[in-house]
Amino acid sequence: LDSSDLRFIATLRRERPEATDLLTALGRLHNRGAAVDWDGCFTARGARTVPLPTYAFQRQNYWYSAAAQSDVDAAQLGLEDESHPLLGASMSIAGSDGMVFSGRLSARSHSWLAEHILDGAATVPGSVYAELALHIADQFACNVIDDLTVHAPLVLTGHQAVQLQVAVGDRDEDGGRPVTIHTRADGTEGTWTLRAGGRIALSAEPPQPAAEWPPLAGEAQPAMLQEQLSGQGYGHGRAFPAVTALWQNGDADEVCAELSPPADAELDLSGFLLHPLLLESALQVALFAAGGEDGVPRTVRSWSGVRVHASGAEALRVRVRRTDKDVFAVHLSDRNGRTVATVDALALKAAGDPARAAAREASLDSLFTVGWDAIQLPQPHAELAWGAVGDVTELLPQARQFRDVAAVDATAVDAVLVPVGSPGGLSGGDSGGDSGGPAGGGSGGVL
Repeated sequence: LDSSDLRFIATLRRERPEATDLLTALGRLHNRGAAVDWDGCFTARGARTVPLPTYAFQRQNYWYSAAAQSDVDAAQLGLEDESHPLLGASMSIAGSDGMVFSGRLSARSHSWLAEHILDGAATVPGSVYAELALHIADQFACNVIDDLTVHAPLVLTGHQAVQLQVAVGDRDEDGGRPVTIHTRADGTEGTWTLRAGGRIALSAEPPQPAAEWPPLAGEAQPAMLQEQLSGQGYGHGRAFPAVTALWQNGDADEVCAELSPPADAELDLSGFLLHPLLLESALQVALFAAGGEDGVPRTVRSWSGVRVHASGAEALRVRVRRTDKDVFAVHLSDRNGRTVATVDALALKAAGDPARAAAREASLDSLFTVGWDAIQLPQPHAELAWGAVGDVTELLPQARQFRDVAAVDATAVDAVLVPVGSPGGLSGGDSGGDSGGPAGGGSGGVL
């Protein structure tokens, strides 16, 4: 039986139903190209042919996504669930009046985070820290960010996620609380980096009424804003609200703009007091007002006096007024003129290279050890030309012989071997009372 066309399939196996084994064997023969009379096999058994199942083609990814919701209940871990889109759980601190909020950020779970570009790097907008502080303030009966300083940019690399931790301290005598925002790379025990820190408080100040709209300042083309910011290294994706109208006075001390919802993406406002993209778009108006003559990009240094008076607006009117060098007051209102949010002082600073800052942070988490790198000394290209005073034939048979030291020709040899105490060599002379004898005296002569 050496034919390559033969197929052998087992039809009987121990402790298995014979009918099942037989039908399985027929199926295997069919898969290997054998002709099986299926009509005869299923005659009088009620079997019938059916069409293959079909389905509409859908662009849906079935691979596991790290952004998928976990089935783990935070309460089972001793934590409390959080409804904020960027925070997942919270925990009170024993022996303290503070709390810690935790979350996870990535371009996979929050794609709009990667659409904020600074010098070619996807950088988390500074408005994210302000919105987080506003959310925390709302949880602790506070309504204003007294001050929030941004310390370091957060660069998102690919789909690498980062762990987010927001800590709230004890209530002070004025009713305020300290707030800090830290991050570190997900899945590591690396160093926590302070991204922002400041203080939240309670204020009874009423909302400022919106000024006359449209403003009296001269109208400008919205494209001017994008051209200036693009020239300074800023970029943003289609998830950002669009600047559809722009006004500025002659000295650019006041700039007004209208923001419309993104045309190609849905702005999900649920869970946010003020969506970070709306606040970031208003920030871009302030960056435009700061000017770009020096070509140096600017970013947020600090927020002061930030209040949210109403939520739910998708389109905003933005009024930015310069109060000092690189410091601006910001007023946000909806299309009906109702005040949405105000910022007493938005301070800007020159932006560093975010990619370089990210590389520096990564180096801090590296494991440094003491190492030893062997150094290979250069080898001479040719052997030394030796000379000798005295008989050194056993040591250097190739050495050139000289009568005494005075007769050595320095141009003919590289080194000279002089036996101590040899005839014609160096005499020991007076040993000066040294008990070393002739050998000791000879050594002294050489030295």
